[in-house]
Amino acid sequence: MTNDQLQVYLENELAELYKKYTDNNSQHIHNLALKWTAPKVSLIELMYALHSEGVLNN
Repeated sequence: MTNDQLQVYLENELAELYKKYTDNNSQHIHNLALKWTAPKVSLIELMYALHSEGVLNN
C-alpha cells in the first residue's frame, strides 16, 4: 500500500513539474519525454539513497 501511495504522489509531482515546464518552455517539451523503465524497487532504492545522503532540502 505504501509503495502505491508513493507512486501516486510521485506521479502527481511529476505531472505538476511537467505542467510548469510546458507553461514556461513549450518549445522544449519534445526533449522531456522521460519514462521510468526500471522496477519500482529501483526507484525506492534511489530515493532512499538520496534521502540518506541528505541531498534533498538540506
